[in-house]
Amino acid sequence: MNRLFIFMVFCMSLLIAPLSLVAQNNFSKTGYHITAVTWEIDNANRIITMNENVIVKNDIFTISCDNMVIRYSGTDDHKENNDIFSMIETIIATNHVKIKHINGDTATAERAEFHQDENVIILTGNAVLTRAKSVIKSNKITYFLNEDKTLLKGSKKKPVEGTAISE
Repeated sequence: MNRLFIFMVFCMSLLIAPLSLVAQNNFSKTGYHITAVTWEIDNANRIITMNENVIVKNDIFTISCDNMVIRYSGTDDHKENNDIFSMIETIIATNHVKIKHINGDTATAERAEFHQDENVIILTGNAVLTRAKSVIKSNKITYFLNEDKTLLKGSKKKPVEGTAISE
């Protein structure tokens, strides 16, 4: 029983790794390719809204969703270190969100949020992490990047569910 528990914990930690890999990438140094049917850039309010078939790709991962909203700051701090991505405050992806890492790991949800100030990623709405044949399902998955800690929340009616299958 104890060995099975240790194996399950190990497999569950492997499933959490895709969030860590995406987050620790700290916005790819090779750049991004972003497509969407419509873009609205509102400089006055510092918001970029993309709708329909949104795809964000880099050398490490691909994010696809129906809608994405990026809020950014108005400071010029990014000019000093040549990092435009340091301006990003929040990224919110909604509807059919899928994050796929180059190693095949995936995370899906109805909503994914990245908050720069807290350095946290939050997946909600049928959140699912998949690695090979192992799967974790949860109502809400919060990954605290600074702490390398993940909180999975379910409910009495829909508890966190995990299936670990060794290869």
